[in-house]
Amino acid sequence: MDYSSFIKAVALARNAHSVRRKPLRKPKCQRYTDFSYSALRQRGAAYWLHLDRMDEVTLGQEIVDCFLNTSKWSCHLPRPDTPKGRKMLCNLQWALSRLPPYYHAVAHMRVTNIGFGGLASLQNVMTPTTDIIDSIYSMFRQVGQQFSRVASSKLMHMALPELFMMWDKDIIHAYDVPRQDLDPLTRRVRSYTAFMVLMQENTRHLKETHPSGSGIADVQLAHGINVQCGCTGLPMTRLLDLANFAVARLGVSRCSACVQAANVKLDSLEWSQQNRVGQFR
Repeated sequence: MDYSSFIKAVALARNAHSVRRKPLRKPKCQRYTDFSYSALRQRGAAYWLHLDRMDEVTLGQEIVDCFLNTSKWSCHLPRPDTPKGRKMLCNLQWALSRLPPYYHAVAHMRVTNIGFGGLASLQNVMTPTTDIIDSIYSMFRQVGQQFSRVASSKLMHMALPELFMMWDKDIIHAYDVPRQDLDPLTRRVRSYTAFMVLMQENTRHLKETHPSGSGIADVQLAHGINVQCGCTGLPMTRLLDLANFAVARLGVSRCSACVQAANVKLDSLEWSQQNRVGQFR
């Protein structure tokens, strides 16, 4: 999406969020009262990066009741006090316990500059960056018990907000994200990484059409968009998410140039060819 269109899309999304037709239902959460994005981030970076330190009861109270199942975020997960909910929390705790080294391997990366064909050190072993991202997403997808793609992306984003994108069913549908089931051999799903490739192409297009030229730094790009749209300190991933909301729900057209560029990049990635990951349509 070109820069001017992106600014308009983010503004539309912010206006839509601020005008609610009906009040949100009262959440089960007894600890927090504000579930906005900024309020969630105020729980602290370490809080989100180390959910593995929480027991199942705390995960149910703080993460399911006080985040994912609130009306604001609407993940519709099983209630923690049900048999299915308890099983989900047990599986979620298992996934979270395995994630710290994977998060550490990509903690320095941003969606704007990640090299999808590069390597990163995972427990002192040089590993394809895309394998690490796919593994993180796939661990969440193996939780089961209706723990969805949407919930997975939200916890990934909260852990590493400069890198991971949130999405929902409407965004997935609007962009025709290539669908792929869990690979029985690698235990990985590649569709989320394909979406990240598309989002990186969006940021490239923003830079190319920016008034200051394509040489603008990532930090300056995000700061300028925040200022123009009346936001404060939102990472590029969250700004992209707002624009995606406008594409998915407010009639804004997705960028065909970005989709085409993402497909070209996907074709060049070895893992895409080996795993027969489809293209964006």
